[in-house]
Amino acid sequence: MENPDILDYLTPHSDEAEKAVLGSCIQDNDVISPVLKRLVPECFYNPRNRVIFTVISFMEDHRITVDQLSIIQELKERGELEKCGGPAYVTSLPQLVPSTANIDYYIDIVYNHFVRRHIIEASNKMIQDARKENNDVRSILESADADLKDLVQRNIVGNYFNSIVFYKKVIDDMAYHLENETSFGLMTGFEKLDEYTDGFKPSEFIIIGARPSIGKTALALAIAANMALGPINSKKSSIDEVVPVGFFSLEMNGTSILNRLIPSRASVDAKKLKKLELLTAPDFARINEVGDKLKYSNFFICDTPNMRLLDLRATARRLVHEQDVKIIFVDYISLIEVDNKATPRHEQVAEISRSLKSLARELDIPIVALSQLNRDAEQKDGKSVKPSLGQIRESGAIEQDADIVMFLHRDRNMRDEYGNEIEKQSTQLIVAKNRNGQTGELDIIFNSKYVIYEDE
Repeated sequence: MENPDILDYLTPHSDEAEKAVLGSCIQDNDVISPVLKRLVPECFYNPRNRVIFTVISFMEDHRITVDQLSIIQELKERGELEKCGGPAYVTSLPQLVPSTANIDYYIDIVYNHFVRRHIIEASNKMIQDARKENNDVRSILESADADLKDLVQRNIVGNYFNSIVFYKKVIDDMAYHLENETSFGLMTGFEKLDEYTDGFKPSEFIIIGARPSIGKTALALAIAANMALGPINSKKSSIDEVVPVGFFSLEMNGTSILNRLIPSRASVDAKKLKKLELLTAPDFARINEVGDKLKYSNFFICDTPNMRLLDLRATARRLVHEQDVKIIFVDYISLIEVDNKATPRHEQVAEISRSLKSLARELDIPIVALSQLNRDAEQKDGKSVKPSLGQIRESGAIEQDADIVMFLHRDRNMRDEYGNEIEKQSTQLIVAKNRNGQTGELDIIFNSKYVIYEDE
């Protein structure tokens, strides 16, 4: 007889990861929904963990708060408390989790082991069938093919719903926006752009692309600040409410971001921040007003350099669950690192793009990512080349995944006849792709004095 301990050792599973998933659900009920989207009770190898996960699923379906005491009570009523290690085992689970931010990582481990067990099970059946000499070879192949297809189907985690479910959601959304006099999307504060897009909508993946030093960050910051702090000119703005905003700055630290934000919001010459003696009393008063707005706003900046994709996704989830963030900006996409650095760069960027798109859908918020353009977009014969979709750097997958792709286009360092930098520089904002709306070109102004984009 085979030793059960040896079987456990040979069978793919991780008791630690299973406990971490359960402990995360108890620690933070907001992670239960994404967990249930990917895992089912059969994913858990340890019978104790499987029963506890079944209980958590039941409680979530019936809108019962999930905590140690409620789980213990439900297990007791089912007569399974002692089988699951008693109260001590349940209360120990949340203590084993260092951070629920890593829930994606724990889910991946549990799910991948589950799939491997299925593969081993199907493989063993094929081996046994093949060893039986009286079995027809064609029958063995057909059985193996059926088993493999079943394996693939069983391991597709997904749900389907009657279309009336989505119809009701559409009607509910319409009723909400009519009652509150708000838009379907988050308005950017740029009037013409909002006419094209009707705002940035939940689940949309939006790309802002440009050559270096054209002002991708300045545009992203202007939109983010309009959403989080309110528009600078409220009379002309289409923004009807401020919302919590998350801004991932992978290129600049938080201080640099604020050094960009302050002159644009306070209408203070950016050069004065480098020569503080030039600042006047009215300048300081306007800078303090920006500080007051930031103090009472929900504008969150994450400035971790060279951030791993897994960490970015985890932090984004925390921002949404803990701070109710409604939109996330990523500056910029090429600086995100993936775990498998051995793959070609274009494959890495494709993985990042797909992941950000799926994250936007999962969190049901728009995600705006900045992207460099390749060298084809640089100047030719002394003239800058108008950007196109094929010029997004390192991957065509970004173009395919994005719902909206916008490009900034103007000459660098525009100067007058005397060699002085032009303060208000006309810039084309090209909406090259818009899955749910209009494409075209519109004119905005880059104000080099305040380092901000504004409507023409």
